[in-house]
Amino acid sequence: MRGFALRLGSGLLGSLSLVLVGCEDPPPPTPAGAFAMTFSKSGPDCNLNTHNAAVGKVGQEGDPDLISDGAGSASIECEVSSASGGFKIVTSMSDGASLQVTVPSISADNVDEASGADGSVSYASSETGGDFFASGATPCKFWVNPDSQYIKAGTAWVSFVCDSVSNEGVVCGINNGFLNVKNCAGATEEEE
Repeated sequence: MRGFALRLGSGLLGSLSLVLVGCEDPPPPTPAGAFAMTFSKSGPDCNLNTHNAAVGKVGQEGDPDLISDGAGSASIECEVSSASGGFKIVTSMSDGASLQVTVPSISADNVDEASGADGSVSYASSETGGDFFASGATPCKFWVNPDSQYIKAGTAWVSFVCDSVSNEGVVCGINNGFLNVKNCAGATEEEE
């Protein structure tokens, strides 16, 4: 009888541990992202060559190819959360080239450059000698093309342009910028 009680007790403990493991939240999905842009000689003091830069593959439309955080040498961190009638975007990604973006508030009403939301960009690559070029007093413009792009909690696909990014008095620009992130902080459970 004692052996039966021990087997019953160990069986109950094993079942209880399975139930407890099943109650834990699954790990959050891995952030993923991509950007593409043209770093341009926008002024006479920009002594760097115009060049294209990208992590993953993304444009204004089509099928983006996002890179997951931790894939190879990629580092992707992002937040897309509700803010001021729209969404706040904060992201940092690198895989060779590095891009950091902060947009305090953007919505589906920002449909083109003219109606774009203000934000900031900081960019570095081997073509910049590893130096970060950042927007300053002149903000970058961010918008959502209603035909192909989107923004919601935890994910965003936007276009951007920066008339001025600088490093130690050298002023250049960014054209044809595109950013796509998903699995970001800020998503609600219902939206994941």
